[in-house]
Amino acid sequence: MAGVYTHDEIAPVAGALSSLAPARESAQEPRGSVRRSALAQGEVLFAGEPVAAVVAAGRGAAIDAASLVDIRYEPLRHVLDPAEALHALAPVVHPARGSNLACERSADWGDAGAAFSAADRVVASRFVRERRLPAPLEPRGAQAQWREAEGELVLWTSTQTPHEVRAHIAAALRLDECCVRVIVPDVGGAFGAKLGASVEELLVCALARKLAPRAVKWTEWHREGIAAGPHGRSSVSDVEIAVREDGKLLGIRVACMEDVGAYVPVRPAIASRAPRAGIAGAYGIPAGSVSLRSVLTHKTPATALRGSQEGDATYLIERSLEAVAADLELDPLELRRRNLEGRAAPGLARVLEKLAQVSRYESLRSEQQARRQSGEVVGIGVALHAGAAPGGEDGEPGEGWESATVHVSADGNVEVLAGCVSSGQGHETVLAQIAADVLGVALEDVRVRRVDTRASRTGSGTFGSRSAVLGGSAVLQAAKQVERKLRGVAARLLRVSEDYVERVGPDLVAGVKSVRYTDVCRAAHGPIPAEWGISPGLEESVSFPAGCVETASGAHLCVTAIDGDTGEVRVERYVAVEDAGRVIHPGIVEGQIQGAIIHGIGLALGESVDYDETGQLLTASLLDYTVRRAFELPRIVVVRLETPAAANPLGVRGIGEPAATALAATVNSVLDALRPLGVEHLDPPLTPAKLWRVLATDSARRLA
Repeated sequence: MAGVYTHDEIAPVAGALSSLAPARESAQEPRGSVRRSALAQGEVLFAGEPVAAVVAAGRGAAIDAASLVDIRYEPLRHVLDPAEALHALAPVVHPARGSNLACERSADWGDAGAAFSAADRVVASRFVRERRLPAPLEPRGAQAQWREAEGELVLWTSTQTPHEVRAHIAAALRLDECCVRVIVPDVGGAFGAKLGASVEELLVCALARKLAPRAVKWTEWHREGIAAGPHGRSSVSDVEIAVREDGKLLGIRVACMEDVGAYVPVRPAIASRAPRAGIAGAYGIPAGSVSLRSVLTHKTPATALRGSQEGDATYLIERSLEAVAADLELDPLELRRRNLEGRAAPGLARVLEKLAQVSRYESLRSEQQARRQSGEVVGIGVALHAGAAPGGEDGEPGEGWESATVHVSADGNVEVLAGCVSSGQGHETVLAQIAADVLGVALEDVRVRRVDTRASRTGSGTFGSRSAVLGGSAVLQAAKQVERKLRGVAARLLRVSEDYVERVGPDLVAGVKSVRYTDVCRAAHGPIPAEWGISPGLEESVSFPAGCVETASGAHLCVTAIDGDTGEVRVERYVAVEDAGRVIHPGIVEGQIQGAIIHGIGLALGESVDYDETGQLLTASLLDYTVRRAFELPRIVVVRLETPAAANPLGVRGIGEPAATALAATVNSVLDALRPLGVEHLDPPLTPAKLWRVLATDSARRLA
């Protein structure tokens, strides 16, 4: 065994990670920074925070040694509820900050006071979203080795953001970034769990330096990932909507509080997206006021789970519109038709009408009435998502960029390196398609390399439905620059103007003259005559800005039936219409949409991370945390529309994150089923036990 290490042994090697990104939009942010050490120092802030590390030559020996470590805890005052955490007498999670308020932001537009004064009705709702798990099939893992001869730390890790990991690890270990190399192998799912640098990655790197030249490896179990890995944030939101009797939305007020846990691995969601655009983007609500707060508690740190930035806003507005439709006794689809305004209106009108057509909406409503008369508990729910506009919401710039390098070798084979990481989205196929199409080569002649920060030196990572838009556009532009150079070399070989050269099959042709593609590649790699004025080699690198991100618009419909004896929800039918812009690979796009829908259905019907009053996890394994299984899901009908996006050269839109739309559509469907029983509101997860109690209460009332 190599040893047992605590904070005191690790601290001389590794500093702390910055765990609370500054909320630059908030003038009210409490003073004092939050940094997180690789191992807890004297006090743990949540159940599951690492305290000691055991290093051994084999897995079995490490497990045996870890079972002998005796840790004794003294209970301290703690706070689990974000509202209580803001009380003046509540224990402060990080005393240096002086407050548990992690971030605060507000936005106002139009005249909300006048809108509410002019309203015929004000519909108020409170929506509670529980914590949930990213639950990737592959847990987190890392391996590190210090190579003294090169003066380099090599880290193999399962991450969404390798360049960010490199920067944070280098800073914590007090190394230059050029001395840290991050390699990302196959990543088996992420969903936000692998954003940013983790303390486990820092710990593995610190131990690798202490134990050099031996490599150090760590792979978590799923139980560890549930306890210590990031969760999706929980939130409580109060929403008021001012509306006319004809269903016209006049104004909205939102007060949202989210629980981010003891540390903040990434910037709070509410500080990352303009509130007005998220809340009112689909409907052009003319006036509103949004107040958003992120609060620190003694729980596992929380992160952005599958598009939570715009997804949380989508859930709030789509659930609120369902409440408005019920209050006005207006059809939910018709209510949405009457309020499609603003930048997203034309596209959303198309997808909404396509949804009504494909799902046979009017017939579904007639069938629903007939089934209800026979005693069935059946519901239909709809929800829309407007997607993000290019250039950032409400004029805010998008964050980050993506880079790509395209290299053509002397034998004509193509190598693509990009900063975005594939965790199951099919980047290798899509990026290879783009390069092959531009360069006129066969798909099998293109190799997309795994991210290695030594070769791919910049990039902002994979998150927020951005890889095809940014990474794909970077590959496109780099490939075009290489193709232009190929034509330039061919023109000099053929002694013609570059403008006359074109690719025809395996040749580059100018009139009756031609030269083989492989001969051009060999010539380009030199030696090149000085009079050509061309540098040798066929390699170009491009960075593409995030201000050009645009995501899909969509409309979803869900049909559910509830078993009156058990409370079990059966999703009978699900239809989604998505405008993904130009589609590069139809199978991958459809798979992304289906995966997000399955995720959303799971969040609606069963997924919830639960704690007891002492802060101990009740859902501590995948036996307790119920993810959907294949036999519990319906056939999902996906209809694609293709309106090319104008903000990027590929015309593509991000498509990976309509999970919140599926969550809203499913919850709306279940509540539509329960509305004849007098049930106006329930918060997910809509478990069989919760619904059985509702149905049992209704049965008892009718029997009485």
